[in-house]
Amino acid sequence: MTGRLGVRLVPVSAMALLLSVAVTAEAERPEQYRGMQANHGGLALLCLVVALGAAVGALVASRRGPRVRFAVVGAVCCALVVAAGWRGVTLAPMLDCFGYPKVAQQQDGSYRCAL
Repeated sequence: MTGRLGVRLVPVSAMALLLSVAVTAEAERPEQYRGMQANHGGLALLCLVVALGAAVGALVASRRGPRVRFAVVGAVCCALVVAAGWRGVTLAPMLDCFGYPKVAQQQDGSYRCAL
């Protein structure tokens, strides 16, 4: 039963990672969306933490199953953790504006915060 839980947690991790990207898509593309956008950096960070937790949980839960399942879940979780790391790097500049309701990305990649 626990091996199957690992397989079930992998899509949860992937969907939380995609949601983390989707909630800040407008603020991270100044060439498409001009001006101030709603600041969803905190929500994106929460989704990123859920994605990492689900990926690690999937790996731990699949440990007791067959070796092939553990290897496949491990490879997928490895890819998800690398993608989450990249997402963390791209999300980090936005977190400077954590307490502000509006944010806009500048041309140099930094963010401008506004009330």
